Amino acid sequence: MTRLRNVARINPPTPQFDRLPDDSQVAFVPLEAVWPGSRFDASQTRLKGDVSTGYTRFLENDILIPKITPTFEADRTTIATGIEGGVAAATTELHIVRVGPEADLKYIRYLLSTSSFLQEGAASMIGVAGQKRVPDELLRNLIIPIPDLRCQRTIAAFLDGETTRIDALIALKQQMIDRLHEREASAVYATVVGDRIAGRRQSSGSPWLADCPASWTVAPLGARYRVELGRMLNEERRVGLTPKPYLRNANVRWDDFDVRDVASMDFPPAEQARFRLRVGDLLVCEGGAGIGRAAIWRGEVPDCYYQKSLHRIRPTSEWPVAWLLEWIRISTWLDAWRVEGNLATIPHLTAEQLRLYRVPFPNVQDCVLMLRDLGATRHALKKQRGILITQIRLLAERRQALVSAAVTGALEIPGVAVV
Repeated sequence: MTRLRNVARINPPTPQFDRLPDDSQVAFVPLEAVWPGSRFDASQTRLKGDVSTGYTRFLENDILIPKITPTFEADRTTIATGIEGGVAAATTELHIVRVGPEADLKYIRYLLSTSSFLQEGAASMIGVAGQKRVPDELLRNLIIPIPDLRCQRTIAAFLDGETTRIDALIALKQQMIDRLHEREASAVYATVVGDRIAGRRQSSGSPWLADCPASWTVAPLGARYRVELGRMLNEERRVGLTPKPYLRNANVRWDDFDVRDVASMDFPPAEQARFRLRVGDLLVCEGGAGIGRAAIWRGEVPDCYYQKSLHRIRPTSEWPVAWLLEWIRISTWLDAWRVEGNLATIPHLTAEQLRLYRVPFPNVQDCVLMLRDLGATRHALKKQRGILITQIRLLAERRQALVSAAVTGALEIPGVAVV
């Protein structure tokens, strides 16, 4: 047993980076590009002068460890490979481990995927909630089993073979989940355009959708639903005499809401009726990465309101708001808002745009029946996805248990003496 710092350098200097001219291009790796294996992406580049300060430097074959929650707990540690020029810069949210000649690179990488290390790292995190980070002292002082190099390489080779098989199974399960998502998208599309209804067709009113039945009505969204943006947030409104919980873009997911972190804002009595949510309201994200994401409010938080980053849509007649949700869903999946908007800026779905979009409507009775059938299809697909997700979780647990057992000597491997 020894400490990691005795066989590897933790967050070492990288003089090779310093020697590069400021106008040279270097690989740049943001946190979202840090994934194990082939998912690691070092394709982005920056000018060396632009990343000389305030960024992490590393070399080909360094180990990159995300330090921030929840990326660390997800075991996204990886070996940096495919680095153009062998020198790169990255986000500051990484620890760098540079393995010395006394240890095998892959063996150390596997040690940093054990459940004991991940648990110890999570327990040692410091910082405020949501921004906690693993301190480098944990890595420096980490006690690790370190057999001779031949045994390390034998263990790493064994794990390469076993984890490759498990990873292939996980990838296959994920492909099956992707196919189920495609089936759901096809079912939504077929519903929204009445694909199974025979007879004459007409324009659906949406250039990204096929024709709909000629018996349907195609009308502007604003003719059957009322669209209202929420209340603008500013510093003065963060405090006040009548603070109320409100939803923002981050709280809205497809078909439901994340209400674990609901902020508060002052809503004076004169404005409460305007911005108060009702059960059955459809909330739609107005812009940014989640543009178009939508869900129907079920009263998850009592006396709740909403911010300007969201559209609230209410029917003005008997038309189910769930029909509009499906139209918005398929339009969002087809990237309609980005195509229709200005791609040079952050896309926004304005209230004026929403009101003018033309939507195909069957009669109310047929609408209810079609939504019921779509719901049954979605329920069956969700059940199948749940089974596959459980299988992936069990395979991932099996992988981690195998790695932990192999590097700690709990698993007998031919040619390796127990540590």
